[in-house]
Amino acid sequence: MAVSAAASSSSGHGAANNALRKYYQSHYPKEIWWLFGALIALLTAVRLVSLVFYFVRRWRFRYRAAQQSLKAANSNEKDPESGHGGSTPFPVALRIPAALINAWKIVWFRSTINFGFGYTLNVAEVVLTAAYIVALFTWSFVHSTSLPSQNLTLNWWANRTGTIAAAQFPLITTLGTKNNKINVVDQLNYLHRMTSRVALVLLWVHGGARIHIMALGSSEDWHTGWLRAGFMAVIGLSTLVLVSIRPIRERRYEFFVWFHFIVVLIFLVGAYFHVRQYAFGPYIWPCFLIWALDRSLRLARVVAFAASSYLFPRTSSTSLPSSTSDSKATVTALSPHLLQLRVPRPRGFHWAPGQTAYLVLPGVSNLPCEAHPFTIASSDPHPPTQPDELVFFIGVQTGVTRKLQGLVERGNGTARVRALVDGPYGRGADLAGGGAYDAAVLVAGGTGVAWAGPVFADAVRAKELGSGGRLRRVVFVWAIRERSHIKWIASTLSRTLAVASTVPTLSVSVRVHVTAPTESWDDDSVHSPSDRSSDENEKEGDVGIEGVEILSGRPDLREVVREEMRGAGREMFVGVCGSASLAGAVKDAVRVNPLWGEGSVVRGGPSVELVVESFGYA
Repeated sequence: MAVSAAASSSSGHGAANNALRKYYQSHYPKEIWWLFGALIALLTAVRLVSLVFYFVRRWRFRYRAAQQSLKAANSNEKDPESGHGGSTPFPVALRIPAALINAWKIVWFRSTINFGFGYTLNVAEVVLTAAYIVALFTWSFVHSTSLPSQNLTLNWWANRTGTIAAAQFPLITTLGTKNNKINVVDQLNYLHRMTSRVALVLLWVHGGARIHIMALGSSEDWHTGWLRAGFMAVIGLSTLVLVSIRPIRERRYEFFVWFHFIVVLIFLVGAYFHVRQYAFGPYIWPCFLIWALDRSLRLARVVAFAASSYLFPRTSSTSLPSSTSDSKATVTALSPHLLQLRVPRPRGFHWAPGQTAYLVLPGVSNLPCEAHPFTIASSDPHPPTQPDELVFFIGVQTGVTRKLQGLVERGNGTARVRALVDGPYGRGADLAGGGAYDAAVLVAGGTGVAWAGPVFADAVRAKELGSGGRLRRVVFVWAIRERSHIKWIASTLSRTLAVASTVPTLSVSVRVHVTAPTESWDDDSVHSPSDRSSDENEKEGDVGIEGVEILSGRPDLREVVREEMRGAGREMFVGVCGSASLAGAVKDAVRVNPLWGEGSVVRGGPSVELVVESFGYA
C-alpha cells in the first residue's frame, strides 16, 4: 500500500510538472507579445503626439504669416519677417527642456559604436538589440526547473526556446514588408535583420537541446517528417543569415533578393509543418498572409500607376529632352559609372523630397517582377518649365544596372525602356512646410545629391510661395570627385538659385567641393579613380552656374555646421546623404554639448534635428 501510494504521488507530481511545463511553453511567448504590443503602442502614441504638434505648429506659422502679410499689404510696409537674420533664440524658460531633449538625441542617436567590418550602430540600436536579446532569453530560461537541486532542466527549456523563436516570425515578417507602420514609427532599418538573427540563435539552442535529448534515448524518431522539416527550416535560415552579411548584400544584391525569397519560402513551409505538430501553427501561417498582403498592395500600386500612364499619357510642354511623350522611360549616361533614368510621372503619384521608389524594368531585369529601390531626384510639384517626370540616379554595378548601361552604350548615349514605379516610400524631409527651422545645412556626397537636391529645391520653393515658416538660411554642401559631375544637377541648381534670388527673406549658399579621386566622401559604389588631369576635369565641368562656389578638397564639415549654428536661431536642420564616413563626419559636427559651453542650447544655441541617409547597411 505504501509503495502504491508513493508511486501514485510521484505520478501525480510528474503530471503536474508536465502540465506546468506545457503552460509555460505556450504562455510565455504570449507574454513577450504583450511586451512588444505595449512598446509599439508607446511608440505610436509618441509618434501621434509629435504629428499633432507638427500640424499645430504648421497651422500656427501659416496663420501668422498670412496675418503679417495682410498687415504689411494694408500698411504698405515691409514684411516684418524680411531680412536675412535668424530668429531669436529660445526663451530662457524653454532652454533647459530643449537642452535636455538635445542631450537625449546626442546620447542615443548620434553617438555610435563601431563593431568592425563596417558595422556601426548608434547607442539606441545597441540598447534595443540588447534588450530584445535579454527579453527573449529571460522568458526562455526563467522557471525552467521543478527541482530545487537544479537550476535548469533540459526538457523544460528545450521546447520553450523553439516556441518563443517561432513566435517572433510574424514580427520579423512585418518588419521586412514595405507597407507597415512599425518602421515609420521607430525608423530603425536594421530591425528585420536583428530580430531574425536573434531568433536564429534561439533556434540553434532549441535544435541542439533536442538533439541531445534524442541522444539520451528519447522516443522521437529522426525519420519523422515534422522533425526533418524543422531541421530543414533551421538550416535554411542559417544559410540566409550568412548570405545576408553586408559584402554579399551590397555586391550581389539581385542574387540576395531572389535567394532571400526562395529560402524564406522553404523556411516558412518547413517551420509550419514542424510547429503544427504541437498546435503552434498560428505563429507561422500569419507570415504567409502578411507577405501576401504586402505584395498585393505593392502590385496594386504598380498596376494602377502603369494603367494611368498607359491610358492617360503625358505630353511634354517644353522643348527639353523628355520622356513624357509616352509611357517609356529615358536612360542617359552622365558618366562612365552613372546613369540618369527619367520616368513620366504617373497620374496620382505624389511624393515628398527625399523619398524613394522601387523601379521594375520588365525588359531589362532577369525576371519581370524584380524591383530595385532608388531615391527620387526630382521635385513634386515639378517646375512649370520642366517635364513632369521622376528622375533617378543609378550607379552602374552588376546585374540590371550593367544591362542598362549596355543598352545606353548601344544607343549612343541614350536608351528607352519600359519602367514601372512602386512607391513612394520613406518619410522624406520637409524643411519649410512645418515652419519649425530657422536654418538648414544639407550635405551630399556623390549621388547623395539625389536626396539633398530635391530637399534644397523644395525649401526654396516653399519660401517663394510664402509657406516657408521661419526658414532664413540654407547651406548646400556637395562633395564630388570630378568637377564635371556638377552637370548632373546643373539645371536644378540654376533654377533654384534663380528663385532664391527673388526671395528677400532667404539666404542660400551652395558650395561644391571637388575632392581627390581617391577620397571616400562620395558614393564609392558609383565612381572609379579617374585618370584624367585636373585641368581636363575643370574644363569639362565649367558649367558657369552663378551663385555656386566651387572649392578644392574635402569640406570642413565641423566648421561649416558650427558656423551656421552660431546664428541659426531656435531650431536648425542638418541632413546628410552619402558614404558612412561622410555621415560620421556630420554626426561628429553636430555633437555639441547642449547643456554648457559655446553653442549650447542653454546659452542660446539652436536645437539641432539631424537626418542621416547613408549608403551603408546595418
